[in-house]
Amino acid sequence: MAPDLSIVEFHSDDRKYRCGYCKKTDSIIRHGMWAHQMSVEDYQCLIDRGWRRSGSYCYKPTMNETCCPMYTIKCAALEFRLAKSHKKILKQMHRFLATGDRKRSSIRDSSPGGAVELIQDIPQERRSQIETSSIQIDAGSPAEGSILHSKKTKLSESMKMETEESTKPKSLETKLAPSELSTRVCGKAKFKRRERKKQKLISQGMTPEEAEALMKENRLKKSQPKGVEDFVNAPMPENPAHRLEIKLVRTRSEEFEETFDVSWALYTKYQMAVHNDPPEECTRKSYSEFLVLSPLKFKLGNGSPPKGYGSFHQQYWLDGKLIAVGVLDILPKCVSSVYFFYDPDYKDLTLGTYGSLREVMFVRSLQAFSPSLRFYYMGYYIHSCPKMRYKANLSPSFLLCPETYEWFPIKECLAKLDQLESSQYCRFNPDLDATDTEGETDLGKVTVFYSSRVMSFTSYLRLAQLEDEPEEVEKIKEYAMLVGKKCANRMLLLRTNN
Repeated sequence: MAPDLSIVEFHSDDRKYRCGYCKKTDSIIRHGMWAHQMSVEDYQCLIDRGWRRSGSYCYKPTMNETCCPMYTIKCAALEFRLAKSHKKILKQMHRFLATGDRKRSSIRDSSPGGAVELIQDIPQERRSQIETSSIQIDAGSPAEGSILHSKKTKLSESMKMETEESTKPKSLETKLAPSELSTRVCGKAKFKRRERKKQKLISQGMTPEEAEALMKENRLKKSQPKGVEDFVNAPMPENPAHRLEIKLVRTRSEEFEETFDVSWALYTKYQMAVHNDPPEECTRKSYSEFLVLSPLKFKLGNGSPPKGYGSFHQQYWLDGKLIAVGVLDILPKCVSSVYFFYDPDYKDLTLGTYGSLREVMFVRSLQAFSPSLRFYYMGYYIHSCPKMRYKANLSPSFLLCPETYEWFPIKECLAKLDQLESSQYCRFNPDLDATDTEGETDLGKVTVFYSSRVMSFTSYLRLAQLEDEPEEVEKIKEYAMLVGKKCANRMLLLRTNN
């Protein structure tokens, strides 16, 4: 049997589960199937139909019945734009690595209109006077306080007079002709710097036109917004306070096994501190079943990323200590985030969001090797869960319509979800005539693996003597509709005599 074939065992599960988000009991309804092995191509198709894996178990929420609908969310990594909050997190990490400073924000990160920015607008000589006055005066007693107030008042009046003087129109300037005004503007320092740069390029052998074109190109580059790479790869001092190394290791490889224990210990520490899990729920076996075992078949070849497709752990090593792990599936069109855990001792570095930004950057780096790999899948978005809001902040992002399995910009989707009063279930596709064409499957083409043989669904019914069993037909019909035409025709559906 070909190694990249998918073998799955479908369960038409009518059981209800406790919701981990709203905490209601018997309110989560989902379908599931056990994946004995799965190709990366098939799993890509499944997550594009709302499926997701936990270990080797794949599940799909019944969106219109479950209490907290879970919408598949993805970010277009190549067009990703940093938000202001993202830049602060990246700067904070860079500052920590460079200097060891773990403060959340520096004085220059104050909100617009704050005292810091007002002081920065004051000329340097006047600013030094303010700082000197503040240092020399102690407002510890009423008398000293009145002296401080008096000095501040005089300083303010002095600054006000200087400001009024500087803003008064000068008669000479008002009488200048337009051409003379233009000459004065062109005489500014900025223009002079450009002229010096231009002359330098000309002296190096360029024509004036070539020098002007190169300078214009450089100005356009500088005007482009900074990407994640610009912040992550910003220059470091010669001897930085810390060194962060990120390693990508394939699960169950020899390299991975060497770090299994330290990774499991970090996971246990995270689960107990962040999710309040008791130690008995963080066993070696539970960790392995959740985040190590994977049905995805490793694939390496022409057009694949350097380390291939499959399941990986992206490890964050700080000065030789493991502080975070991103569990990832690298697929033909995306990097899918399975889970992220980190050392709670470093929570002030906002490692969760920092990790997602690094994973967006990781997608962008892989796209150079695999042109079709362009998206970052973040799992599910739940509108009623505040902890999910960070996913919506990665722009541009899209949500999957639960009925037509087409993608729609998250801004449009959030506007619709905000209008809902009770249930958070929503069809995002505005075209009411649009249907799920992939769900219309010819049952005769469904591939079944039965009695150690690959056969059509029709042959399976005849061989298993189930032609008069409508329940089996309905179950397979449901399976085909949920996984879609492509997967139903090429995945092997395991059926037994039981």
